[in-house]
Amino acid sequence: MERLLNKQRILNIMQSNDVDVLMATIPENVLYASGFRSLSQWLIRGRKTPVVVVLNTNGDLTLVAPAGELDRAACNPPAVDRIIAFDTVTIEPGHEAIWLSEDRRYAEIALSAGRPAGLWEALSMLDLQNASCVAIDDPDLAAAYREHYSTNVIDGRPFWQESRLIKTPAELVRMRRAVEITEHALQHSMAAVRVGMSERELGAIFEAALLEAGGQPYLTVIGGGTFGAYPNHVPGDYRIKAGDLIRWDVGCEYNGYVADIARTACVGDPNELQSRRWQAVLAGQVAALEAIQPGVPASEIYRIGMDAARNAGLPEIKRKHIGHGIGIDMYEPPSISPHETLILQPGMVFELEVLFYEFGFGSTQVEDTIHITPDGYECFTTLPHELFIVGN
Repeated sequence: MERLLNKQRILNIMQSNDVDVLMATIPENVLYASGFRSLSQWLIRGRKTPVVVVLNTNGDLTLVAPAGELDRAACNPPAVDRIIAFDTVTIEPGHEAIWLSEDRRYAEIALSAGRPAGLWEALSMLDLQNASCVAIDDPDLAAAYREHYSTNVIDGRPFWQESRLIKTPAELVRMRRAVEITEHALQHSMAAVRVGMSERELGAIFEAALLEAGGQPYLTVIGGGTFGAYPNHVPGDYRIKAGDLIRWDVGCEYNGYVADIARTACVGDPNELQSRRWQAVLAGQVAALEAIQPGVPASEIYRIGMDAARNAGLPEIKRKHIGHGIGIDMYEPPSISPHETLILQPGMVFELEVLFYEFGFGSTQVEDTIHITPDGYECFTTLPHELFIVGN
């Protein structure tokens, strides 16, 4: 598996903070650190399945997990130097002569004799007790570790967040593909719009196209008429009418990374108000895009985009932000907002979205996925900046 983690970046972060051992146990950080996704971790959040990735200052990565979670590691080997399985798994070995290569790998990982019985016994195999400073991203595990070893344990979440802020080439490949799949499905559902069909039908068409293209449904906000102004709208029974604006704020998940893009369409020709507000939103988006380059404060992009939208005929627009970072999570740093302190750097990926909501009117929105490059930016989104006309 190609490594998602920027190992040198995270090691530099550890060194600058005098951290000897850094652990990831939040599912998103486990995925980033190792490429491994524990099913129980992602599906049963309240139980906190004890899956841990351990990184030391030598750069050695170890995945520690219950044996029953590691079938996925047999099918898709994670990007780690060592796997330690603990506890038991109730799989009978059967006849080794008919094993597949995946069976053999899983047996080597999970059925070997002398496995540790639990997490603490597994961690003891890594000789961590002499570490002066350990950083852990889960407060419960951090408290337990501090009590177990009587050592200095600090919050590891800021370190993982700082590392994940700058995307690696492997991450960018997944993110581009997520956007491609989402654009394909969005166009497919736009082409299907007919007066009288329900939002629910549009949502089903969109998600079916995602699945066919290799994505997993993740974000399906499709609102017609007034429901376009509902930020988190679930496509429902509202039936599309001539003259409606329809807002797609949609995305998929692809190999652990998500997309989030938006476009607006009008069912038939737009009226004067719809056109004016769309043009104002677009003016804000274009002005913000033109200002993007490394070294510019994220807060300045917000100011430029909002000022342009207001000056173009939408003085009533109010937004807490006009964008947000994206990656494994849909909302990551930086925030394109007035109080963000981060400066744009090469490798950052974020959404840029200027939009306007109003009951009865609905919404005009455009949202693009932006990757900061050394000399400017790359836009992953390829759909044109236009108010689409649908339903003909």
